[in-house]
Amino acid sequence: MIKHTDLLNTLIACVGGLGLIAGLLRYVDDWREKRKERPIEFSVLEAMWEALSGGVTAIGVFWIL
Repeated sequence: MIKHTDLLNTLIACVGGLGLIAGLLRYVDDWREKRKERPIEFSVLEAMWEALSGGVTAIGVFWIL
């Protein structure tokens, strides 16, 4: 039988993972739009920061709801 805490931790991990993916996709989309205007480099550090902030935001919203 699954404990309530295990279920909650699994849900938080899933929501955070989806937030990471959403943040990364948001950065890539913005990068592609800006690249049309002028050539710019793809920053892995900025992409990771956007992904992390997306994951943290998703977990925060999950906790609020």
